[in-house]
Amino acid sequence: MSGIVQGNYAKAIEVLEESKLLDGEHAGLMSEYSCQLMNLYEKTNQKENYRKEVIDQVFQCRQYNLEYIQKLKKICDVAEWEDFRERLLTSPNTYSVKYDFLKEEGLFERLLLEIENSISVYALDQYEAVLKNIFLRKSGICLSGMCKKKKCDDG
Repeated sequence: MSGIVQGNYAKAIEVLEESKLLDGEHAGLMSEYSCQLMNLYEKTNQKENYRKEVIDQVFQCRQYNLEYIQKLKKICDVAEWEDFRERLLTSPNTYSVKYDFLKEEGLFERLLLEIENSISVYALDQYEAVLKNIFLRKSGICLSGMCKKKKCDDG
């Protein structure tokens, strides 16, 4: 990538864009090219290309942390973000960060529901501190419901 070292950003961008076309079937390479393109677009103040690349990165590449999702949120208005957020929550590319994403977005009821549906003790343990108040409230409702049912069954 001598174009980048020499400061020839236009040539580096051209090579990376061509590489994305040629290596489209290799997810790891695509993600790496996308990251490099985002950096170059940001350095060269190409806002529209940067925006497009962030969107491509988030929706086309597997996400292993929230870095690019956070970048996407920064460049969106509220309505657009809500649409993107819902798409991300159902995307297989964000599966490994879904719980962290729900936590960061303050969607605690959905986080609890996702953990309940996964039946993952590990996930429940990992997010216990965040969910404690919601979980206790929900448990209280369930317990009071069980007690009412028990009284009905006994009486």
